[in-house]
Amino acid sequence: MYKTILLSIILTCSQVVTYSIDSLTFIQKRKELVIATKNSPTTYYIDKDGNPAGIDYELGRIIASRLGVLPRFVVKDNIHDIIISLKGGESDIALAGLSRTKERERLFHLTKNYQSIRQQLVCHKKFIIKNIESLSKVDIQVPKSTSYVTTLKSLQKKYPKIKFKEIENQNSQDLLELVWKDELDCTIADSNIVSISLREHPELKIQKTFGYEGLVGILPKTHKSVTREVNKIIENLLKSGELSKIEHRYYDHMKDFDYYDLKVFKKRMKTRLKKYKKTFKKAARKYDLDWRLIAAISYQESHWNPNAKSPTGVRGMMMLTRSTAKSVGVKNRRNATQSINGGAKYIRKLIDKIPPYIKNPDRLWMALASYNVGYYHLRDARSLTVWQNKNPNIWKDVSETLPLLSKKRYFKRLQYGYARGREPVIYVGRIREYYSILLDNYKD
Repeated sequence: MYKTILLSIILTCSQVVTYSIDSLTFIQKRKELVIATKNSPTTYYIDKDGNPAGIDYELGRIIASRLGVLPRFVVKDNIHDIIISLKGGESDIALAGLSRTKERERLFHLTKNYQSIRQQLVCHKKFIIKNIESLSKVDIQVPKSTSYVTTLKSLQKKYPKIKFKEIENQNSQDLLELVWKDELDCTIADSNIVSISLREHPELKIQKTFGYEGLVGILPKTHKSVTREVNKIIENLLKSGELSKIEHRYYDHMKDFDYYDLKVFKKRMKTRLKKYKKTFKKAARKYDLDWRLIAAISYQESHWNPNAKSPTGVRGMMMLTRSTAKSVGVKNRRNATQSINGGAKYIRKLIDKIPPYIKNPDRLWMALASYNVGYYHLRDARSLTVWQNKNPNIWKDVSETLPLLSKKRYFKRLQYGYARGREPVIYVGRIREYYSILLDNYKD
């Protein structure tokens, strides 16, 4: 659509002169790069502060900036719709965790690899897949129009007894959850998606890891000059280490905490908590909170470690993001007193933000959930709770709805899209457990 754009200037005597404009020139004149993507934790999503995030979002924003234009993200339901968007000229480039395949190379221009992943066969823990032939004995499902289909078709050529289904309305996260629930035997997903799913479902079992493959940007055949410039940008990002830093921020997990080891928790009550008890109490008085609640949140966040830091950039006793810290006046997140006071102030803000007609403790649990997943995703969950004919003012009902935010058939109807909705439910449950123990041990 864009490589040769014909601008017609009608002159006198009905004379028509045409000018051929290169696709890159056209995009720069339009001052906008249209980027097709999908709503998922590995591509594009809205974070807990209500801001867009994801590796493909970050890359798209950088590419647009270096082309001298603004990015406009077009979020599609699935890869099939993304391909249609490219073919129809609606979008200039697709950045959606797409692998390099021969079919895509035939139909489009592909950029240099900007990320390396591996496909992984994930099965329910009851299965032991000793060899590829064993796959003929299990039920395998993968999302439609994905590179996983290509992988399985390739395996079928050598092992024709392998059968699988292409699923249209479910993404990799949905299928991994079905495997976890023992409603599906196996699926194939990218290693970065599997890594995120394992945080919620550690019982999932990786049975086989296939070879490395590159994730690429996809552009229409008309966009040769744009592809050339995008490749230069990606090459520079790889050489400078910028892409590596982005990947590290999203995928390097925090060190595992002993969430259920109450012996460790009680030991730290006598050692670490003792250092900060007065600070918790002072912050609690200032913001009309129970100090034991603030302490429970802090333990869940950092295990009372003022130097705690996650790859995504949150840090300190209360694990504040940069934007949250700024909003509550915290200049040094590693300063325990500042972090505790800032976290308490933020919790108070969140509690006050929850509609006052929601009574405690439901109001408190919802505020804590929004501390974890973000207020706007909580609001989406409450709306979805209404659609489920449940009570949006009761935490029990909302907690049953929150996990649906990771399912495409639900999150595509919501204003703020995908969220790891099971995490805030686990998060609130753990804080309630710690809070209960602190209430039993500290009466003041």
